[in-house]
Order: sequence, then structure tokens, then C-alpha cells
Amino acid sequence: MKRRYNFILLMVLVFLLIPGGASASQGAVKVRLLKKSEDVPSMAQKALKPEAKWIEKGNERLLTLEFLPLDFMGARGYLGEVTVDGRGVQVADYYKDYDSYNDPKKGSDPRVKGKLYPKTITFSADPNRAIYNLKFYVPVMGEMGFGEQEARLKVDWPNKGSENAEPAAKKTPPSDVPGATSSPLDVEDGLYSLDVALWHETEDKPSMGNGALDPKAELLVKDGKGTLFLGTKALKVSNIQASLSRVFYETDDGFSAARPLCYDLQPEKEPLPRPSIFAMPLDVKKDTIRLKVDPKVAPMGDEPLNARLKLDFQSVKKIQADEYTLAHRAEVGPKAPSFSEAHSYADKGVVLSVPAGGFGEAFEFYANGLVGRDLQTALGKLNLPAGTKAYNLSCRRPIERIPKDYKGSVQALGTNLSPQKPVAVAIPFQGTVAEIYDEKGEKLTSKIKEGSIHFETKSLGTFFIKTAKTAAKPVANGGLKIKPPAKVKAVKTPKSQGTKPVTSNASSPATSTSEPTNVSPSTPDDTPADGEAPSFEEGSYDEGTGIADRESIPKAPVNEEELQEKERPGLIIFCLTVIFAALGGGAYMTRKYYRMYMDEVIYEAEREREAQ
Repeated sequence: MKRRYNFILLMVLVFLLIPGGASASQGAVKVRLLKKSEDVPSMAQKALKPEAKWIEKGNERLLTLEFLPLDFMGARGYLGEVTVDGRGVQVADYYKDYDSYNDPKKGSDPRVKGKLYPKTITFSADPNRAIYNLKFYVPVMGEMGFGEQEARLKVDWPNKGSENAEPAAKKTPPSDVPGATSSPLDVEDGLYSLDVALWHETEDKPSMGNGALDPKAELLVKDGKGTLFLGTKALKVSNIQASLSRVFYETDDGFSAARPLCYDLQPEKEPLPRPSIFAMPLDVKKDTIRLKVDPKVAPMGDEPLNARLKLDFQSVKKIQADEYTLAHRAEVGPKAPSFSEAHSYADKGVVLSVPAGGFGEAFEFYANGLVGRDLQTALGKLNLPAGTKAYNLSCRRPIERIPKDYKGSVQALGTNLSPQKPVAVAIPFQGTVAEIYDEKGEKLTSKIKEGSIHFETKSLGTFFIKTAKTAAKPVANGGLKIKPPAKVKAVKTPKSQGTKPVTSNASSPATSTSEPTNVSPSTPDDTPADGEAPSFEEGSYDEGTGIADRESIPKAPVNEEELQEKERPGLIIFCLTVIFAALGGGAYMTRKYYRMYMDEVIYEAEREREAQ
């Protein structure tokens, strides 16, 4: 027995000394963010990396989530504080960025001022539990008064957790909401004002879009039938301007689109106006009406938000129609821009310029940057490098109706339309050199100017912006017209070499080269003042040719110090030393205990022989 026990101990020790044998169990799992009250993706879904890592430590399983920043309107937004089931989490890594909300000195949000945004968080998870309740604080929404958002995290454990998945919180039917009543519209013909508010879908508090709704609505009653006019106003948040761009009201068959009227609301940085009034029928008195609204705020996405319209019929007051009333403005106000005329349409900073007759029917323009798994999948199909950005551009027929009990994406109900003529696109871009590819992998002719990359296309879909590498130093005939530096010195070479003098920039350190470099002679008219950078003349560079492909541009010199810094040879040597030390130590301990085991075997054998 003793020999068997020693042999088992030896095998356990050998297993533990094998590299990786002592590592904890670990793996990866798919995760999703769902709305608090519906089994549909949350608006924060794009900010969560769809794959999470887990590791076993003792009897505890730790799950690590990674949150991604979202780019919109030329700015980058982050998720702030995160809690799981009402408890704090361990932040494993932070984003090293500051913005207008968390800047230590000028931060406008006291809740995150001076704090870094979390990148990865870790919390204890149950492998038999699939749903966790998460609460976020989003600074950009905090400025609008509804920074705290709730969602449910769904973890797709392999063959586990599905039986314990908690369903979405049961939504309170409109008839069961406290104060939700209905009675006949017993009001004589005329125009009335009444107080309204955009209320949370199930909770007794304002909805996140309430700030974009005019608190005074108007009810026009004619022949016993009413028409409710809702006004929307601009709500400015940093460089984002919100207003109600779409409103859907509940009917017996689902939801119908309210009629947009009076296009006189002009957002900043948008070429076309938005509607400032929406009209919907109202044949009975109701305290609340279920709505779906789109405030057109980039962080919230394109999906309409569930809400309720709260009406206070105690505040009904008869008024006289004049030029300032909603009903009058709805009748005589500016109409929607005609789709048949030439217009520029904007969404999330992307501008689509359509010529006259570009589309055969009315449409809505949408632009969305790809992130997370969607981006990686798209890049993988075309074998494009990391760092390439992608945008999906689409024009859709306006949605008039949402079927009853429909659970899918509302945006999917809008039919995609194709342009009948080539259209021009301008996507925000900060850089000097880039290439545009369509979803087929074909390179498009493009040009960078005024902070955007411009190109034309005959079809819409997904487009990729691949940042090209710039040349290390300017040379002649490289596709760019470069004004030479102010000071140029000639470097003399020995006559025995038989070469012409080589010119070099006086501001650069003197270096010897094996071959002379040709530089165009400077002219007094093109020489900038001391200290000014060389300038690039607008229009002198055709983006479609691709500067990186020109053979006349020499390869950039290799910076040995930078290369050594990236490779970190000291760190590599240290890691190799640790690995070899672990292997050597394992071999030594294995040999030591093997000898002890063999001595024990020999000793027992001699004792048995002596006993005989």
C-alpha cells in the first residue's frame, strides 16, 4: 500500500510540474445584452464585446466582460459605471481617455469627473445561471437626465443555464397601468390645449425622450372625432441634437405611424429640416397611450423606443386658433422635402447627396458604423486589416405600420431601396491618406477634404475605410505637390567619389547615405517661412490612385530604437528564463522523487529477501 501511495503522489507531482498542468480551467462564452422588459437586443448591445472569458479559481467562476466605445457624430462615447445584480464589480482594465464628461479639470459630469471609463469588468458567475441584471450609467445620456439604463445579460453557457434563464420582466398591459382609463370623447367641436408628457413604458417616471416633447399638445375636435397634435423641440446634448423624428401610436392591429408635419425644425450640421409636429387620431379619452418614438440620438440607435404618452384631461382648455398654434402650423407649415428633387441627407455625421430623380419614391437615410463581431466578420470576408472602419449605408421606405405582437427589429420592416442614379457620400474621417472599398472588395475612387472622405457609388451597402501608410519623407513626383523646406544645405562629398552634392533638410540630423537623394530645387515663391510645415495643395492628390502603391516613393527608414522598443528583448529573455527554470525545476523534482520511490522499492525488496 505504501508503495502504491507513493507512486500516486509521484504521478500527481509530475502532472502539476508539466507546464500548463497547474493552470485553472478557463474558456470563452457568448454573451448578449437584452432589454429589461423584452427578449430583444438592448441599445447597449453594440457596446458589449459578444464573447466573454471565464476562469475557474477554486470553487468560484469569474466572468470577464469587455465594453467597447461607440463612435457617433465624430465623437467617441463610453459606458460609465456598471453594476451586476445591484452589486459593484471589479474593473480589470480602463480606457485611458478623457472627454468632456470625465476630464479631471473640465469634466461636466460630477459622477464620472476624474474617473477613467471601464474597459473590462470581472464578477462571480454561476455556470448554471444564464441571466444577470445589469445597470449602466451613460454620461452622454446623463446630460439628458436619464443616464441610468438597465438591461439583462444573457450568458450562453454550453449545455447549461437555459433551464434557469430568467424571462423578461412581465410588461404591465396598458389596461393594468395605474391610472390608465378610457372614456368617450365627450367634447364639443373646437380646438383645445392639454398637458402631455412622454412617460416610461412600465414605470411611473418620464421617458428618456421626454425632453424632446412639447409639454403642451393640442386637440382638434371636428364632428365628434379628435386629432391630437404633438410638438417636438430640439434637445441639444454636447454636439448631438435630438428631436422626435418618428412616432408610432398603438392601435388594435399593432402600431401606426403618426403623420409628420411642419418641417421647420433645423438641426445643426444637417442639410434638411425635421418635422416639428406629429398628428394622430384620438376618438376617446385616455390617460395613457402606448407609443414607439425615435428621438434620433446616435447612442440610442435607430430602433424606436417604447414609451407611453401621458395625457392630463384635467388641464383641457379651449383656445382660439392663430398662427402660433400647432393645428394652424400643421396646416400651413413647410412640407416634407420632395424625394424627386436633389437633396443632401445626413445621419450620424454621414452625408448622402442624391441628384434629382435619384430615387423613385420617398425614403429615409440611415448610416451605422459597424463594431464588435459585425465589424470583425465583415473585415474577415475581405481580408482587410484591423483598424479598418466600416459603415453600412441604406435608404429605406418609411415604415407605416408595425404588426401586433411583433418582436423583431422595427428597422427590418423598412424595405431597402436602391438609387436610380449614382450618389455621392461623405463620411467623417480624420487623416490624410485612406482607401475606400465596397462590400464586394472593389476599390473606389475617393478624395479627402474638409474632415471627410468623399466618394461616389451606384449602390448602397457596407463600405470600408482602410487607412493607408504615408511615406516617411516627401519626395518629388510622388503624387503630391510639396513646398520645399525653407533652409536647405548642401552636403559636400569627396571629389574622389565623383557624385553630386546631396541636399538635406537643415532641421533633420545629418546622416550619411549610400545613394544620393533627388530633391526638386526650391523656388523663392514656394518657400514657406521658417518653422512652417510643407503644405499640400488641395486637389493635387487623387485618393483613388493610392499613394502607397507608387514605386517612386522610397521605403521609410527603419528606426532601430523604436523596433527594439516594440520587440522588448529583455521581456522575451525574462519569459524564456522563467519557462526554462520551471521546466528545469520540474525535471529536478521529478528525478528526486523518482529516486526516492526507487529507493523505497529496492528497500522493500531487500526486506522481503531477508525475511525469506
